[in-house]
Amino acid sequence: MHTHPFRRNFTFAPVERELVPGTVVRIGRRPKQEFIAFRSKVVSRTHAELVISDDLQVYFRDVGSSSGTFLNRLRLSPTGKESRPYPLKSGDILQLGVDYQGRQEEVYKSVMMKIFITVNRNAAENRPRMKPLRLKLALRNLLVAMTPSNRDASSACTDCCICLSTLAPSQALFLAPCSHCFHYKCVVPLLKSGGGVMFQCPLCRQVANLEANVSIDE
Repeated sequence: MHTHPFRRNFTFAPVERELVPGTVVRIGRRPKQEFIAFRSKVVSRTHAELVISDDLQVYFRDVGSSSGTFLNRLRLSPTGKESRPYPLKSGDILQLGVDYQGRQEEVYKSVMMKIFITVNRNAAENRPRMKPLRLKLALRNLLVAMTPSNRDASSACTDCCICLSTLAPSQALFLAPCSHCFHYKCVVPLLKSGGGVMFQCPLCRQVANLEANVSIDE
């Protein structure tokens, strides 16, 4: 992935990052290793983030910035509110913040960039996909483990790692693409933060696109 400064906004050296599935890159003013940092005063300390899903789609979202985040000149969310993830494609224009009125110094200009995405074809062909058989086996093992007579003998995890309570029959459960299971009510805030599309497992940190096609087992 490459980003280049766009037009007469805040200038910066082109940024190049190699992203793998599950990567989350934060964008803001903090000069940290996992950040893409800009020293513009209109950029929040943690402004936005890039996420790449298992199907190698790059997503972009505002994480509650004070001066706004724009994709192709459209604002993603109101001030201080997180946006849902938006898929990116090569040639998209990203903008962080708006120019500070009354100041001409470059440090008060918004950051506008054009993004270029190159997909590694070998990685795309060999990428892991959601397997229906794998999910069926995970669900079957969970049901067996939840049976009182088998609870002690089963090695399957029967606790929700979010609330630390036991998963039990007649409860609404959420089986993630990575095969980890949680109480549905515990996962709802995570689903909302991902716009109902992206989900990052709180246990293994795997990022999945919930709208991705499911591969067919041979």
